[in-house]
Amino acid sequence: MSISYQPLDIVLQDIQEIQNARKGKGRADAPISDDQLALQDQLTTIMSHMTLLDDIRVAQSLNDAARSTGFVPKLSVVEITGTCAHCQAR
Repeated sequence: MSISYQPLDIVLQDIQEIQNARKGKGRADAPISDDQLALQDQLTTIMSHMTLLDDIRVAQSLNDAARSTGFVPKLSVVEITGTCAHCQAR
């Protein structure tokens, strides 16, 4: 299964460019605007989709590895928590 991140990467890049263009243009204590809130929500959604794509890829890889040994998986449960590279860079 081939998973493409390109459409999500393009939208993520657009959001980052918009956010970068606004840096330093407002007061630090000003309330967040509706458009800034919408961008943050969109960014959260995109990051969730990228995580889901990673999860699908990892689950498929684990199932393929199990099948290659003759095991027939019925249910795969893997939980890994942490911070993505994008969020670490913030």
